Order: sequence, then C-alpha cells, then structure tokens
Amino acid sequence: MTQNHPGLLETLAKEQQPPFMMLCCADSRISEQVIFNTQLGTMFTTRNIANLFTEDDNAVSSVLAFSVGTVKVKHVVVMGHYGCAGVAGAMTPAPSPPLDTGADTIQTWISPVREVFATSKRSEIAAYREKLATHPDLSPITDFQHPAFRALVEENVKASVTRIANSAFIHKTYSQFPIATKAAADSAAEPVYIHGWVYDMEGGRVYDLGVSVGPPGVAVPKSPFPTTPAANDLDGA
Repeated sequence: MTQNHPGLLETLAKEQQPPFMMLCCADSRISEQVIFNTQLGTMFTTRNIANLFTEDDNAVSSVLAFSVGTVKVKHVVVMGHYGCAGVAGAMTPAPSPPLDTGADTIQTWISPVREVFATSKRSEIAAYREKLATHPDLSPITDFQHPAFRALVEENVKASVTRIANSAFIHKTYSQFPIATKAAADSAAEPVYIHGWVYDMEGGRVYDLGVSVGPPGVAVPKSPFPTTPAANDLDGA
C-alpha cells in the first residue's frame, strides 16, 4: 500500500471523503471493494442479508444518515446480486411455527422480500407465484438463471431504492436542496443520488437497473454501468 499509493494511509487517517455509500448483501462472495477494484476511502459500506433498507432498522438508517449527512457521499447505491439466498428463501412457503430463534430471526428479516414477491406484477414472478400456489411442494430455486429468481433480485433492489428515496432523512435532505438555477449556483449544497445495481457473480458484471433517483428538478447523472435488458421491462422503470 505504501509503495503503490504513497501518502494514502496518512491522508485517510485524518479524514474520509468517499463518493459512494454502498448497501450490499452480506454474502461471503460479495465484496464491493474487490468488485470495483477501489482504493481504501472510496466506499462507505454496510451489508446485510438481501441488501435490505427499512427505515425502522436503526443500523442501516444510521449508516445512511452518517454517510450522507456527515461524510457527504454523493451516491447511495443498493447493489443486489443474482443467486441471493435471502431472496431465494422468500420464494419458498413460510415455515410453520414454532420456529427456533435463528429461523424466526431470518424469517422476520426477509419479510420485506416476501412482500415484494407476493405483490410484484413482474410477469416472471407472477407466473412462479401461480405455479407455487398449485404446487406448494416445489423444490427451492437454486438456478441463478431462473427468470423469477433474477426478477425478484431486481425487484428487491428497486424496493430498497424506493424506501431510501421515501425515507424521512432523504426527504429532509432533498427539501433543503435549492431547485432554482441561481440558488443552486450560489449554494454550496451538492445533490445526493440513489441508484439500484445488480452484480452477476457468474459473469462478474455489474448492471444498472435504471431506477436512479435524485432531488426534484435535478438531472440524475448517467451511470457508468449499462442498463440490463430485463430492467427495461420493470414496472415504472
């Protein structure tokens, strides 16, 4: 590190100014810094099962507030991944109680993914729901390429992006951003953008789902990643 990046460690010891906050899955095969080959100090990260944001989760909410409000990141990224076990678990019938403490904790955690699975209008997901309704003993999905599995991974990312954009903290942040051109030019405030990406472990690629959000009246900058073909069919995309 000292040879390749002279002075970096000394600089980071004094301050951090990462441009990105990353909300990723806790899966051991996912490492955002390895995936993007970034230096230390580039990404302010938090990880949990199925890359979920819910406003009542103090852990992820505090990371959002600190990274945007204090560290001043410019981009908040929710990055899911195909083959996510948390998403796969939400596509199986919920186990009947009583459950042990571990199973109960996991089932409670993935309940927002189950809600997306139960209500999504994506054709792939709806078709699998109908099949599951008549064949509740279907084996759990393990194929990364299964259309419903991939679709739910994408929809789950979209849902977290929407929850972040609708959170009280982001609403307050956006309400303080000047909309008028002159006011914006005279202000030191800089917008923060929210993005939804998916990592393909089998292909090593990152895809932009095309659901980025920014302050009202402010153009969202183009993502460096291509939009997935499947994302073009997303409801509301």
